[in-house]
Amino acid sequence: MTEDEKPSLPSNTMMILFTSQKHLIGSQSLKCLTRFGDKKFISNMTIKYAVPEIVECKWTPYLAQCETIENTSILEIAVADDEGIFVQIPFRKPTKILHDVVTCFSPLFMNERWQLLILALEVYRYYGASMQNFYITSIISEVYKLLKIPFRKPTKILHDVVTCFSPLFMNERWQLLILALEVYRYYGASMQNFYITSIISEVYKLLKVYEKRGWVTIDVWPKMDFEHDLSYDPNEEMEWRGQVVAQTDCLLKYKVSAKFVIFGDLDDILFPRLGKSYLSEFETLLVQNKFAAAFIYNRYESYLTSARQPATYSILSALQSAKISTRWVDGKWVAVSSRVMTTAIHYPWIVNNGYSIVTVPKHTNIMAHFRNWKFVEDMRSARSRRNTRSDVDWLEKNETIMLSTLIDVEDMNAIENNFMETMEANAQVFNELPNSEVYYKLIEKCYNRIFYSVDKTPTICPTHFHCMLPELPGVHCIRFNGRYEEKVLARKFRVHYSYNWYTEESSRGCGT
Repeated sequence: MTEDEKPSLPSNTMMILFTSQKHLIGSQSLKCLTRFGDKKFISNMTIKYAVPEIVECKWTPYLAQCETIENTSILEIAVADDEGIFVQIPFRKPTKILHDVVTCFSPLFMNERWQLLILALEVYRYYGASMQNFYITSIISEVYKLLKIPFRKPTKILHDVVTCFSPLFMNERWQLLILALEVYRYYGASMQNFYITSIISEVYKLLKVYEKRGWVTIDVWPKMDFEHDLSYDPNEEMEWRGQVVAQTDCLLKYKVSAKFVIFGDLDDILFPRLGKSYLSEFETLLVQNKFAAAFIYNRYESYLTSARQPATYSILSALQSAKISTRWVDGKWVAVSSRVMTTAIHYPWIVNNGYSIVTVPKHTNIMAHFRNWKFVEDMRSARSRRNTRSDVDWLEKNETIMLSTLIDVEDMNAIENNFMETMEANAQVFNELPNSEVYYKLIEKCYNRIFYSVDKTPTICPTHFHCMLPELPGVHCIRFNGRYEEKVLARKFRVHYSYNWYTEESSRGCGT
C-alpha cells in the first residue's frame, strides 16, 4: 500500500473466508458477536461470493465481513432470527510483519519433488520475496525433514514479495519443487507459502529444510471429513481441491504485511525483466499503472530437461535446457495486496473500488509454464545451447526460444550456487530424494479425462478427488489431516471448522 492510499478495510473488521453449498446468499441472514473482556458487540454479517460459481460443483467459496469490537478476542456467529444460539468460531489475526513481496504457493499434497521445491525457494528468496508461504496436506517424509532443519531467524523480517502456490497433493516432482523454490527465492520472494494435502515423504523433508530457514511457510490443507453425512463427498464438489480458497486465504494472510503477492501453480515461474528483482519489476509496473490492483502475465508452455537422480541434479543445467514455446495458456498474476480482496485462479475477483486489472504486454514479460519435463540419468549427456539472437520478435515469429536469452547467465549461476549451499548443508535429506515418480502420469491421465480432453468444459466438478488412484505399498507419503467440529445453528444449518490438524505418514502411498 502506498503512502497516499487509504486502508483497504475499515478498522475493527473481521473477514471470514469459508466454503459452503451454493445458494447460501439470500437463504440465511447471520449475525456476528465479538467480545473483549466484559465488552461485547453484535453486528450484521455481509456475505459475498469470493469467486465466480463453478457450474459443475455443488460447493463454492464465500467471503463474509462484519464489524467487530476493538481488540476482539472471541468471535461467535448466529442465525439472525435465532440469536439465542451463538457458536464460537476460531480465527487468526493477519501477520503484522511488513513484507514488500511474499509468495503464496498452492497447497502441496503427496509432495516429493524436492528438486523443484529447492529451485522455487532459492529463486524467490534471491530476488526479494522475503516470505514464501507453503500450505501442505501431505509430503514425502524426507522432503519434510529438509524444511525442518533448524535455522536462526532475524528478529524482524520485512516482506516485499510473497508467493502463494496452489494446493499440493500427491506431490512428488522434487526437481520442479527445487526449481521453483530457488528461482523465486533468488529474485526476491522472501516468503513462499505452500498449502499441502499430501506429499511424498522424502519431498516433504526437503520442503521442511526451507521452512526452517525462514523462506517457506507451510499451511495444512486437509480434505473435508464431516461427522454429518451429506449423502455425497463435499471434497468432490470443490473446484481444483479448493484452489481459490487457498489463494484467497493466502492473500488475506499477507494483505497487510506484503506489498505484492504472486499467485500460481508450482510449475508457473516468473523471471523479472524490468529489473533485477520481482520488487523492482512490480514497482516499475505500478509506476506505469498507478491504479493497478493486479498484473496478469501471459503464460506460455515451456520445456526443460532435468536429471532424474539427486546425485546428478543441477538447476543450472535445467535452466540452460529450458525452452519457451509460443503456445499460450491462461495467465497467472500478481496482486497489489492492499487492493485485492479475493482471488480466482487466473485473475483477482473482488478488487477495491477505483482500481483495475492490468495485463502485462507479452513483449514486456511473460510467465513460463514448466509443465513439460524430459528426464535423463545424467545432465552431462543433455547438450544445451545458448540462443544468442534477439528475443524481441520471438512470439511474432512463432518460434521457440531458449530461456537463456531472457535471463542473465549470472543469475542462473547465482541460483545454482544458492541451491548448492543449501544442499551441501543438508546432504542427507537431498540424497534420499526419489529417483522415480509414481503419481504424476496417473494424475495427468485423470486430468486429461475429466478436463482437458473435453476442451476444458467438464461435466463434473474438476478435482483430483475424482481420480481413482491405487494404493502403492512401499511409497511413503505425508498426509495432512484435521478433525472437524460441527455446530448446529438452526435446522439444516451447520457450521464445520477444522481443528487439531496433524500429519500422518503412510507406507502405502498418498491415496486421495
